[in-house]
Amino acid sequence: MRTKAARSAKKARGRKNNPKRNVEVPLEEVLKAAEAAATAFDIENGIQLYAKAASLLRQGRSIPGETREWQLVRILEKLGELKVSVGDQDGAVQDFREAIRLLEQEEKTLKFYDTYSSLSMYIGQLCVEDEARAAYEQGVLCLESCMKLAQQELATDPGISNPTINSQMQDLSRKLCLAYCAVAELYLTDLCYDEDAEGKCEAVLEKAMQIKDTDGEPLVDALQTMASLRLSQTSRRLEAAACVLRAYEKMRVGCEALAQLVGISEPKDINDSESNVESVELQNVDAASSLPEFEFRCQTAKLLLECADISKGESAVSGSPDQQAELCVVAAIAVLGSLLAENDEVVEIWFLSGCAFASKTPPQIDLAIYYLRRSMEMLLDIKKSLEQEAGFAEGEDKQEIEEQLAQNEALLSDVQSKLQQAETAATPR
Repeated sequence: MRTKAARSAKKARGRKNNPKRNVEVPLEEVLKAAEAAATAFDIENGIQLYAKAASLLRQGRSIPGETREWQLVRILEKLGELKVSVGDQDGAVQDFREAIRLLEQEEKTLKFYDTYSSLSMYIGQLCVEDEARAAYEQGVLCLESCMKLAQQELATDPGISNPTINSQMQDLSRKLCLAYCAVAELYLTDLCYDEDAEGKCEAVLEKAMQIKDTDGEPLVDALQTMASLRLSQTSRRLEAAACVLRAYEKMRVGCEALAQLVGISEPKDINDSESNVESVELQNVDAASSLPEFEFRCQTAKLLLECADISKGESAVSGSPDQQAELCVVAAIAVLGSLLAENDEVVEIWFLSGCAFASKTPPQIDLAIYYLRRSMEMLLDIKKSLEQEAGFAEGEDKQEIEEQLAQNEALLSDVQSKLQQAETAATPR
């Protein structure tokens, strides 16, 4: 009769002779885990899981629904987006381009053109000069084809509900406008020395201006990019103010609503009835929630202040008062107020706010000094923190911190100069 020890030894030998086989995790579970990681901002884990899912699809695995190729396109797009968020631009471009190669084998449908355009625009944003232009122009062509197909579907299938098709067309129109503006921005920056860059920029912006918003006006992106173009044209710089003020008007209600939260903008007079007050408040909340992104509005404020300076200079030469300059300054203050309400830890917004109050007619010196001093305090705190980090850093990290310190020092110099001017103006003579 075998002893208990003998039976245990036999089991142990069996485990050695029959190692446990690796269990393949289903693709669906890998995708669920990848989506969960991305949602939880666990980016590194999300990248690994999406890469695993892409590998499984390349091996022939798939899940019910779209074709295996389309599933791989979707995953590569998400993988590229996550890589962008951690600074792996080269890896992201590689994923987007692989997705495009897969797409080129698919049927030319609305889904095809919409996805192809998105991937092309991603690549354009991550590249420079001619490479970026080629990607953007491919995105434009795809969006134009997408618009034509959508219009054809509407003409041939009257059963499509108007709200659905209208929403789809508005979305496509906005994407196309943004694509035109992206090409125009290239001619204002990377390709500014390209042959006839100004003419090409003007031509593509005219197309963007032809796309109308629900209010019948061009989209805010087109108006703001046109303002940038006009500022770059010496003979047409004064036209920039009208463009950027039109852009501001489209976001005015939302900016003023947020600016009121930080005590910068005074509310407009309205009828005393409670129903009217509630109605205006609801409109303001809706307008504030649909404002352009933070960086876009920061650029709006800069353009407004630049236009104000130009208008003042022209007014000084002509000897006539210029109301447009004051309109630009007031608009800039409202935009900056909306940005402070959203994030009050950005040094540049405090600095620009100080400059804006100093530019008013007459200047609001006390407020200018307040905002400029706050921006200087923030820069000094950043300098102290960077100097502490530099003491422990080595190699490339130390070099990067030293570059940040140099940039910080340059900003400090600008702020101190503006603050000195404001304090001098506040000193009684």
